[in-house]
Amino acid sequence: GNNSMISARVLEHKPSAVRPFDDVKAQVTAQLQRRAASEMAAREGAEKVKAAAGGDVAGLNFGQVQKLTRQASLPGVNAALAKLVFAADASKGVVYTGAATDAGGYSVVRVVKALAAETASDEKLKGIAQRLVGQSGADISNAYLTALKDSIKVEIKKGVTVAKKDDLGAAAGDTKGAGAKP
Repeated sequence: GNNSMISARVLEHKPSAVRPFDDVKAQVTAQLQRRAASEMAAREGAEKVKAAAGGDVAGLNFGQVQKLTRQASLPGVNAALAKLVFAADASKGVVYTGAATDAGGYSVVRVVKALAAETASDEKLKGIAQRLVGQSGADISNAYLTALKDSIKVEIKKGVTVAKKDDLGAAAGDTKGAGAKP
């Protein structure tokens, strides 16, 4: 946080090196097993999606219908799966899709229907427009300052402090005295 300092001293340094295979054999084996399991889950999941699209939903158990929005994700729904769900054309009926999960599994999803987006009120649209104008102005200001710093070769020195207004008055012969408040 602000006004905090951490001090550390290196007591020992070991340069990077290749560890012996015997030391990492268990980790490598587990990693290869996870990779093979993920590939098998993806293969079987894609087959189940294809079978479900053909009408064969045997062995698939779907939970309760849940509403997925672009603003709020659901547990277990990663970005790839959400993208496929939103791309599904449910206007002609139920659609099945699926994607690999972040944990290495595979999710098969039944899209029941697509809901039309809610229309935004005039107040909400005005608020969004104001935020966009503010963001645009901030982006332009930042781009201008960056270009200005690059063109005049500004160097910001760390540790240099700027004198406060009271300090400047005292240094210039202020009659109130150093550190006096008006």
